[in-house]
Amino acid sequence: LLQTLCNLGLTHHQLGEHARAAEHLGPAEESARRVLGPGHPITLASAHNLALALAAEGVGRRPEGVAKLRTVWQARRETLGPTHMDTIATVSDLGRMLAEGGEAAHRTEARTLLMTALDEAREALGEGHALARRIEAATKAVEELAASPKGRDQDAAEAAHWATARERARDTAAAGAVAG
Repeated sequence: LLQTLCNLGLTHHQLGEHARAAEHLGPAEESARRVLGPGHPITLASAHNLALALAAEGVGRRPEGVAKLRTVWQARRETLGPTHMDTIATVSDLGRMLAEGGEAAHRTEARTLLMTALDEAREALGEGHALARRIEAATKAVEELAASPKGRDQDAAEAAHWATARERARDTAAAGAVAG
């Protein structure tokens, strides 16, 4: 049942149905926490996925998603270590989530988190790993945004910028996966 809830939640999230994703991922996280414990990898994966769904729902749920992802990152650092692939993916997602939030202070923190994730990914996984390339693309997007006039004035153009950056990151990772 737990795996089914997670799969349903992830499917809805990938389809852009973030509220429905959270409806499945919330109970999955609660069940995993109760049955497996708060530090279990499945519990942390459920919480990670729920955080992404909450943040993707929009501005109203973003702070909740950010807080949950911070908690997951801390728990994964403690249980798995800072250079475990899941820990690196969490800090990378946290950095991207903060950058997409649009606040200048969050973009500064996002850049720091992404640089940390990039260093850890390169060290643990190698520079050519798909996750390292995805983090590198996200870091470049944050730097481009910070250097641009729209980085100082949040507007609709930024949303388009982030959509393009996400597509570039996905394309880069996909090309590497096929080549690797």
